[in-house]
Amino acid sequence: MTKNPPVLPDSSNFHVTRWNADGGVSGVDLPTGHDNSAITWIDLSAFAANPLSVDEILARVGSECPELDRKMLEDLLTPDSLPGMTDYPTSNGGSVRKVSAFSIEAHSVREPEERDEFEPPGLVVLQPVEVIAGDAWLVTCWHNRSIYNGIELQAHELAEGLGAIQDAVAKRWSNDAPSGTRTAGDLGIMLLEELALTYAPAMRKLHDWLESWEIGLFVGRRTERRPVAQLWGSIALIRKWLTPLNPPGLHKDINKAWLSGVTDQRLCNSVDDRIDRALAHGSRLAADLRSSFAMLHSEIEEAGRKAHERNQRQIEILAAVFLVPTLIVGFFGANTWLPGQSGQAGSMAAFLIMSAALVLLTLGTVAYLWSSRRLDRVRDKEVEEELAEMRHLLGYRARR
Repeated sequence: MTKNPPVLPDSSNFHVTRWNADGGVSGVDLPTGHDNSAITWIDLSAFAANPLSVDEILARVGSECPELDRKMLEDLLTPDSLPGMTDYPTSNGGSVRKVSAFSIEAHSVREPEERDEFEPPGLVVLQPVEVIAGDAWLVTCWHNRSIYNGIELQAHELAEGLGAIQDAVAKRWSNDAPSGTRTAGDLGIMLLEELALTYAPAMRKLHDWLESWEIGLFVGRRTERRPVAQLWGSIALIRKWLTPLNPPGLHKDINKAWLSGVTDQRLCNSVDDRIDRALAHGSRLAADLRSSFAMLHSEIEEAGRKAHERNQRQIEILAAVFLVPTLIVGFFGANTWLPGQSGQAGSMAAFLIMSAALVLLTLGTVAYLWSSRRLDRVRDKEVEEELAEMRHLLGYRARR
């Protein structure tokens, strides 16, 4: 797994809490003294201005996390390019497992008052979080948020930290009646479920963007290709990040969980189900996008056909202007009297008849073609009025 250079925390960014078996949660200062009767959660912010070295951090937290070594800490503080799980052997013959997880947010690119009923696709923001659990200790690290436009990385921004998520985990920890001894791994799985709760809303937002584009295609006749490509890229990106967090066989073997020392099978199954549903939703969206590309291709072909028909109508009018006189002149042989020439009265009559036929038949042909075009315009206007009514109804429903 590709790693980027580590960015280490300042000592002021150590956030330490003690999680008791009775559901109590309290903030503490380092060093706390290792205590197997409670779980110590240490969060290391990876974005301080004055970082400490890995050895300095290990010296500060080592007494709280006996199994934690330099390699584990370096990996924790170094953002992974993709989520995944890593096992580390320990001196007692066991192993410690680290997981790189993430949360998702789908952000609109327009303010609510600026949006019409057809909202364009927005940005996807991924918040990577690395978690490692040992014997009665949990260490986490929030890394830079990644902002994507489709599959393209646009920028990084500072992490918001664990704030609201840790508060939500604390409520669950306090409210859920303990069923046996809860471990640091169970606490980490609670954190993963809070992250997984963001997957469904993000997928629904992508579905809303796709539906808005489809409405624009059918009602607004908008045939832009970029929104579809952007949506497809966003879905592919999310599925790419979700897949490594979907270990097979987890429902039957808790040892395949994302962290070591996990005892709550029900909680693991809940997280796994959320990831499964997000992946399934992504697959359905990808299938819908393929259909949307087919519809877009049909609309582009239809627009080309209509443009070709308009050109043909113009050619028909020009052809009528020249074809009818040519036909009449050919019928008379053009061997008639012309003004300014001497000739018989019959020749003069033939010329007048030919001239009248030229004018009347040419005007008649042009009038017929113009009338046909006028009927086409009337039908097109009726269709546009129906579409406008649909736009009004759709816009009304979107505003409700």
